Amino acid sequence: MTLYYEQPKIKAHASTKKITLMDICVEGLTRTSFFDTTHSYKKRQKTVLPLKQLSALLFLSILSCGVEAADWYVRAGAGGNGTSWTSAWSNVTNITWASINPGDTIWVAGGTYGGLVPGKSGNADTAAGRISIKRATAAAHGSATGWSSAYDAQVKLASISWDNTANYFSVDGQVNNGIYIAHTTGNAISFNVPSTYVTLRYIETAGPGTATNYHHTTDDRGIDITPSSGSSAFMKLQHVNVHGACTLLWFMATNNMTLEDSSIYDSHDDSGSVCHPNLIATASSSNVTIRNNKFYNYDAEGIMYLYASAGRWDIYGNVFDGGNGGPYNRVVSSEGGGANGPTYFYNNTVVNLWGTIMGDTGSSYASGSSSSNNIFWNAACDGSSPTIGTRSNNYSNSSCSGTGSISSGSNPFTNYAGANYNLVSTIGSTYPKDKGTNLGSTYNGDMNGTTRGSDGAWDIGAYEYNSGSSGTILTLQAPQNLIATP
Repeated sequence: MTLYYEQPKIKAHASTKKITLMDICVEGLTRTSFFDTTHSYKKRQKTVLPLKQLSALLFLSILSCGVEAADWYVRAGAGGNGTSWTSAWSNVTNITWASINPGDTIWVAGGTYGGLVPGKSGNADTAAGRISIKRATAAAHGSATGWSSAYDAQVKLASISWDNTANYFSVDGQVNNGIYIAHTTGNAISFNVPSTYVTLRYIETAGPGTATNYHHTTDDRGIDITPSSGSSAFMKLQHVNVHGACTLLWFMATNNMTLEDSSIYDSHDDSGSVCHPNLIATASSSNVTIRNNKFYNYDAEGIMYLYASAGRWDIYGNVFDGGNGGPYNRVVSSEGGGANGPTYFYNNTVVNLWGTIMGDTGSSYASGSSSSNNIFWNAACDGSSPTIGTRSNNYSNSSCSGTGSISSGSNPFTNYAGANYNLVSTIGSTYPKDKGTNLGSTYNGDMNGTTRGSDGAWDIGAYEYNSGSSGTILTLQAPQNLIATP
């Protein structure tokens, strides 16, 4: 961008001087009133700019002269100031947060580190405004010299704790399970203060439980968003792999958040005396989106609304599989003696569960709640009191009410025994292909990346049939790391 101003006439001579943003950055802000420098000091003439033009000039100069985003580095065994791979900080606990600015990226080499406590906020939900911590990979590891392919390895953290205000902040493992946290007590990831615009991606939290019954000695949690006061907002959990905790996710006063493309599983306790197993426990949280996730192998509630305080939840494109969980597992439970929601439960695949959509005595689902395009296989299609309200185009191997719903359906899965719940191509009165209702563009993408209705009609279930590609085959994911327990 180029700005122009015209100098006043000097002895009948007029000139037009070009000012570039670089000129402003390098010289302009240091010149008194933007004096013309082509004359001697005594002959300098002050350039008078209209107020609006001057304001724009100053604003653009601030943008142009801002500090450029920087790369910083952490490597186990190093001992420097974080400015390069050879002079990296030795631990995430050694990061000098006073040096970090919005737009900066902190690259972390594979290795074992202490607990990460983010200590600085970004200032906008943009690449230039966020502060990011990323596991380094061969494909993306910053621009500094000293990189070694040996640094492209899993980053193991003791924990992540939001004990300080650190908004507009991302922690990104970059590849599946790129960042790994094992925990035996407490929480793997904790938000102890209200947080906004925080994104967690490609992180695995493991333990302390396993795939079979386990007795928890504390109310441990995988990701715990329960600040003592205030509320959190605009948070994203993407491609996270959370397993083995009693309650895998806890959302308190967490609004406008999204959980997507993740695996949440192995929530057990063989006594229930210390903790109550849940996939997600929540209170006072609204405008929450749960989409394209895999939930499986759990004892009790899938998503538990507490204290009659939940607002709108959109739950779509997910797989809920009870696996070898407890005898009373379910999908959604409305509790607290009042109305929760509205809940929109669309295009999910629900298999092998004792209960589906239900709640405790006196509770209900708020007006407008609806259930459509879902497969219930070896699971109750209609749920039990309180029911979700409007139901249509659902599918079950038992009974299923509602307009367009199918009862006594045939096995629609590519490999039910192998937990591959992609649909077969068969079209018929007892199959879910092309039997769904069009719910609009908000809900039209499945976890394979297929657009629902792209062949002319929506299918029922989490997966839209795609004859051109097998997509991402759902086989229940095993953790990359195992915790040995006595």
